[in-house]
Amino acid sequence: MELIVFSSRKGGAARTTCSVQLAAGAHKLGWRPLHIQVLPSGRFPVLNRVKQIPFETALVMGDDINAVAAQIRFHASIRPKCRPIIVDTPVQTFRETMTMLGGMEARILLPMRSSELEVDAAIMDYQEYEDTLARQAADQQRPTGWRAPVSVLPVGWPSSFEKEDFAAFLARRGLVLDDARRLSVVVPGTPYLDHLDLWSSRIGSGSCFHMEVGELDAATMVAGAVLGGSGTLTGIAEEDW
Repeated sequence: MELIVFSSRKGGAARTTCSVQLAAGAHKLGWRPLHIQVLPSGRFPVLNRVKQIPFETALVMGDDINAVAAQIRFHASIRPKCRPIIVDTPVQTFRETMTMLGGMEARILLPMRSSELEVDAAIMDYQEYEDTLARQAADQQRPTGWRAPVSVLPVGWPSSFEKEDFAAFLARRGLVLDDARRLSVVVPGTPYLDHLDLWSSRIGSGSCFHMEVGELDAATMVAGAVLGGSGTLTGIAEEDW
């Protein structure tokens, strides 16, 4: 099971929008993604009653954080041909996301918009990830040098920004990394789309799934950047579905 998980401690960080963009872009590239949204009970999924969605979808109840992993495994097991599994989590810290995953291997993406609050939230999430690695190394829970695949996904940043630009910018804002480690950033990132415009105006309840040409092109680019850099997620032919 190939998992890509969107996580952020801040509401409005574009987690859900980015996860749907990634699923749409992955489908455009010839994948067969499954989009899973983790929500508290009583909440409706973002694609509720939307028609003609070009990828598989599922809803997982997130009230019991320790039961989420089993639900994700279940949805993946009944759709064995779906790859990758894209998971949109609720607002929560990086440690809560790791608890939610229950030891499952996953690539975690931390969306980062360009406002000050979003940048600070992404730094705290990434720093918490680094602290988790340090504790695991001290406790010998993982082999020396083991690194969980966690990456920052820029949202709405200038397309001219390269990985080195993000690394320098975040370092100036207080992100402290071990000298032997390099910041992992998905480049190109994705443009910022207002979820109210995207879901309510064009993908409102009962309407058909739709993305403008430019939006789908951007989604395809970020899907290529994410999937092309994740090892076994590359090179799946249609006959393997």
